[in-house]
Amino acid sequence: MRTPTERQYHLLRMLASGSACVVGRKRDWRPLGNHGWVSWRDETDGHLAWVRITPDGLRALALAVEKHGLPELAPRRASS
Repeated sequence: MRTPTERQYHLLRMLASGSACVVGRKRDWRPLGNHGWVSWRDETDGHLAWVRITPDGLRALALAVEKHGLPELAPRRASS
């Protein structure tokens, strides 16, 4: 399996929590769909609707984490 680029890694990370992108641009998501990493339900007016990560997308995300690492955690703010 091919390892996602850094940009693709960022997009897959957004979906890994089980969320969906309600409307996404084809040029952003189509390459991930071509690899089988995401799926969508409907195409409308140059956009893709309900983009979700697939099991292959989760496997590709694991490869990307190994290659690119995890993002740094933001420092926790003190509550006032």
